Amino acid sequence: MGAYSDLDPRTVASPPSRKIQWEVIGTAPCRKFVVSYYNIGVFGSTCGLTTPNTLQMVIHESTGIIEVL
Repeated sequence: MGAYSDLDPRTVASPPSRKIQWEVIGTAPCRKFVVSYYNIGVFGSTCGLTTPNTLQMVIHESTGIIEVL
């Protein structure tokens, strides 16, 4: 749920094992921009989200398709 999470990567909300990485895969015009979030906390816990988020978002060049895994 990357598009709906208010992520907070600070040590106050996220465990020390947190990681945010990005990479570009492929060649133009068919590249993918991949962003990975591992153990990233959220601001506050008013929605009951006390477990850190782990997710990946992939943006496909030319097609405009965005995948949230």
